[in-house]
Amino acid sequence: GAETVYVIYRRTRSEMPADAVEIEESIEEGVTYKFLTNPAEIIGENGKVKQIRLQVMELGEPDASGRRSPVPVEGKFETLDVDLVIMAIGQRLDPAGLDGITLTKKGTIEADSATFLTNLENVYAVGDATNRGASIAIEAIGEGGKCAAVVDSALRGERKPYRAPFYSKKNVTAADLADREKQPRCQMPVRPAAERRTDFAPVNLGFSDETAIAEAKRCLECGCHDYHDCKLIRYAQQQEIHPERFDGVRNQHEKEQRLEVIERDNGKCILCGLCVRVCDEVAKQGILGLVGRGFPTAVKPEFRSPETIRICAECGKCAAACPTGALRLIGSGSEVSCT
Repeated sequence: GAETVYVIYRRTRSEMPADAVEIEESIEEGVTYKFLTNPAEIIGENGKVKQIRLQVMELGEPDASGRRSPVPVEGKFETLDVDLVIMAIGQRLDPAGLDGITLTKKGTIEADSATFLTNLENVYAVGDATNRGASIAIEAIGEGGKCAAVVDSALRGERKPYRAPFYSKKNVTAADLADREKQPRCQMPVRPAAERRTDFAPVNLGFSDETAIAEAKRCLECGCHDYHDCKLIRYAQQQEIHPERFDGVRNQHEKEQRLEVIERDNGKCILCGLCVRVCDEVAKQGILGLVGRGFPTAVKPEFRSPETIRICAECGKCAAACPTGALRLIGSGSEVSCT
């Protein structure tokens, strides 16, 4: 293999579009980074590359994406002795066969961001070939799915533009987690740098069972467990309602497990009363009830006896009936019917 490897990049390390671990591990393996430099000339001798001349750069004003644009430092150059140059500059769209389709200034296909339509009737375009250009493969696949829904609606007689699903996001601060014990991230064990630089075998050795469990326990919350089944979200999406426009005062409730086997998040409860009715009319138990009056009203169990906990563990119909994910059966992987 190569004795010395250089990576030439015109911005600084902090602007580099790479994961920090990728940079760190490559440095461990002997890669030398030449930041704030840009190839200006490849110098050859006898038909082979001999040197590369680098223009020294500095960061100027931010560009449209917010990244600071690199600008040349006038008259300042460096020269490296090299015998192989690999250009990593991406690819451009080949417009052959795209006659009549409008292209952007970047040479990509101009497509509507909501309908994915080009300037030609009933011609759609998605992925790297459109608008902003190259990105990761999964984004192109995702755009294909969105476009398919638009095409389907058009074939049904009414083209509906793609509308991004609503996500309720909460900005978590350090104060919100002040009562939680801090646990450092487990470091992934890797092969020695001297060993891995000579082959293409996997670098990560993987966690042990104990370490994997310890790392999983660091998770504080994975979001709403019922998001994809939430009727509130589904109906809002179907009726093109914008929930973010109805931001109002909310009751601040902590999650609780008074019945041990059922986790209740009253912050998601809309007081529809389904769980109370199912418990009373279907399960014939009457364990749940509405406590309080007015805005602070919450659903609570009347008793917390061992017998009540046993009944709830074997039932779970209230959690199955909940339309918003406010109830979750703990320690049960089985599906429960509310009928």
